[in-house]
Amino acid sequence: MIARAVELLRKGEIVALPTETVYGLAGDALNPIAVAKIFEAKERPRFDPLIVHLPNREWLERIVGLPEKDRELIFRLVDKFWPGPFTIVLPKLEIVPDIVTAGLDTVAVRLSAHPVFAEIARAFGKPLAAPSANRFGRVSPTAAQHVFDELDGRISLIIDAGPTEHGIESTIVTVRDGRIEILRRGPITEEQLRGIGFQPTFHRLDTDAASLGAHRFQPMDPYKEIQTRRGMYLPHWTQQGATYAVTFRLADALPADVVAKWESERREIVARPRRQNRELTEAEEHRLAELFSEKVDGYLDAGHGECWLRDQRIAKMVRDALLHFQAQRYDLVAWCIMPNHVHAIVRPIGKHALSEILHSWKSFTAQRANRFLNREGKFWQPESYDHLIRDEQEFRNQVRYVLENPNKAGLKSWPWVDARASGREPVDYRQDADATIVAAPGQLPSHYAPATPLRLIDNVETYSPPENQRVGFLAWSVRATSRAGFVAVRNLSARQDLREAATNLFRHLRELDTLGLDLIVAERIPSRGLGAAIMDRLERASHR
Repeated sequence: MIARAVELLRKGEIVALPTETVYGLAGDALNPIAVAKIFEAKERPRFDPLIVHLPNREWLERIVGLPEKDRELIFRLVDKFWPGPFTIVLPKLEIVPDIVTAGLDTVAVRLSAHPVFAEIARAFGKPLAAPSANRFGRVSPTAAQHVFDELDGRISLIIDAGPTEHGIESTIVTVRDGRIEILRRGPITEEQLRGIGFQPTFHRLDTDAASLGAHRFQPMDPYKEIQTRRGMYLPHWTQQGATYAVTFRLADALPADVVAKWESERREIVARPRRQNRELTEAEEHRLAELFSEKVDGYLDAGHGECWLRDQRIAKMVRDALLHFQAQRYDLVAWCIMPNHVHAIVRPIGKHALSEILHSWKSFTAQRANRFLNREGKFWQPESYDHLIRDEQEFRNQVRYVLENPNKAGLKSWPWVDARASGREPVDYRQDADATIVAAPGQLPSHYAPATPLRLIDNVETYSPPENQRVGFLAWSVRATSRAGFVAVRNLSARQDLREAATNLFRHLRELDTLGLDLIVAERIPSRGLGAAIMDRLERASHR
């Protein structure tokens, strides 16, 4: 089979090969026609670059130009992590076709440690372009059967060498000016890089907390008092010094039937403890907040109602109101004005309460907008949704959600989104297309996704599957495997071992995806070591 694979590669065909990370779809990296076949089989957009796998280290300087000031650092990395699941993005030479790099002047290179892949690469004698052997954006394949399920009839050969070792794609870094920047998390962790004397930084899309005000972020203190206030529809939790994710919407932003269903379920949750003559439990309080996210968030991006915020003059009114007391009454970390709603990540300063801040934003803009539109009546829905952010991982997730919301909703070149940090100019997050945010493979906001919608939760004990829905659960905590209400449960690791969890991640997602579910719920795992790479894949898989 190895000889057959080499023969096909030399003819310009593409074959599926095992690597230590996931199965790859390989073709001659120096043959543009062969590379085009990879894009066609995967239905991969041409703006997403490919990783080039070298047959040996001697090929490195035949396809990349090593900056003189970074040579020593690059070779230290290569000596430590090659062969293995470690990719470096470096300036490319002319020998590399533009189709491989999506027109970028850099190319991602690595040297695989898998014995079968390495033997085929050496026998072929030239670099191989080899992204994951699946249709674009789908769950990566960790077994030959996964490749067959995805690409049967599209490729000539699949080499079966059993399940892959690591189960997630390689770590990708770039080296420039003596610094290492992590572009994609993977099996080689930040801790491993630091362990040999490196101080890696992170690509903008992967470092929301670090680059957008993490120095100001204060997590929720579990030992400090939390004030609870019940609004018209939602519970609101506040804590002195905390940071919040806030959403407020126009009065007509939701269809009447969506509001009716939401209110019906909300009333039942509230009525149950009243009938039992008791207070709402913590789980019920959380369910009320989750219900808003489930029933409301998905409809807002659909653009229901008059969408007055599409009018640039009104959007500017709202933007100016958001920024008016920035750094005086609050720190506004990130914000996004959508056609019919607004997202903000905000931390009140001093004695200024979140409710006071929201009231000032909404009352001022409502009066001015109504006057401009020559109308009367409610402009904003009276009650806002606010979420108390608990830790830095959730902070990163919330900031990423806000900044990516326009692209997610199909709004290209949308100007009303920004992030600010003290002492810095605003970061421009306006994207003309997903192509503008791709510096290396695997960086698109939505990636690694099953066909079934995927949702991340913090704690299964506070989550109840929606009624009349078939829900599967991807568990991390051992206690979660016995939870009722799920059609199927897959545990990433009964021992809570991160390497085992990484190996099982894509296999379990694929298994759940074949069960005809309405929803897959995944429990967040600790973002330490390899857990950070697993969470990166889950966050991108849940991005819709």
